[in-house]
Amino acid sequence: MPGRNLIAGTYRGHDEVIGYFTRRRGIAANTFQITRRDVLTGIGNTIAVLADGEATLAGTVQRWSTVGLYRAAGGRVAECWLMPTDPEMFDQIWSP
Repeated sequence: MPGRNLIAGTYRGHDEVIGYFTRRRGIAANTFQITRRDVLTGIGNTIAVLADGEATLAGTVQRWSTVGLYRAAGGRVAECWLMPTDPEMFDQIWSP
């Protein structure tokens, strides 16, 4: 997750990824929601997902959009890169 904010960082392996999800949910007081908008696939093992996020942070409803690039292997997600469509706004949303 790019940026300079509370959830930015590189997460590797099951424990770190689950820790990221848990931390993100905690910061958003369990209000975090993702709405999938479109899924783009081809003949390879890479999938692009356009999604919108919403969470109530510090009492204010915040909304953003992301592009997620996923690499599949063995029927599972092997890698994921999440990129907000407006990185500056995303940093502001997820900063204290």
